[in-house]
Amino acid sequence: MPNLTDTMLRSAEPGKVLWDNALKGFGVRVGKTRKTFIVLIESGRRKSIGHYPDMTLAEARREAKRTLAEKTLGQVRPVHTAF
Repeated sequence: MPNLTDTMLRSAEPGKVLWDNALKGFGVRVGKTRKTFIVLIESGRRKSIGHYPDMTLAEARREAKRTLAEKTLGQVRPVHTAF
């Protein structure tokens, strides 16, 4: 899959998750009524960072880079729930 673009976001079909090749762990989840930018925090754990078109693709990439940097530095802790 190529890098995400505004054209791809506008024409995306509901029910899909589109991942960006330029920034590993960044993508957009396409629902019936909204498109949500997401960042992969750990395996199976995603963080929502905003909605398209309220947040532009460039703003979402900046926020994703900041979130991924915090993850690398250990500031984003995995949530573990013991039963």
